[in-house]
Amino acid sequence: LVELSRDLGEYFGADTGLLVVRAPSDEAIGFRDGDVIRRIGDRTPETVGHAMRILRSYEPGESLQVDILRDRKPRTLNVTLPE
Repeated sequence: LVELSRDLGEYFGADTGLLVVRAPSDEAIGFRDGDVIRRIGDRTPETVGHAMRILRSYEPGESLQVDILRDRKPRTLNVTLPE
């Protein structure tokens, strides 16, 4: 993950968010390279560290929704955290 700069934001069509540079190899999670994470659950991550703390607050096997932009279009992923 990287924080969006102004230029990256313009390119990906977002004014805020975190860019997924390299998606996890576990395709069940649902992220793809180039996704922009906007919300995790009911929280808006401000930095990469903040996003990691939010994700660590969930238990393995717990489900959550992650709002993203993919191809400049909003989507919601239903993610179950791996064991």
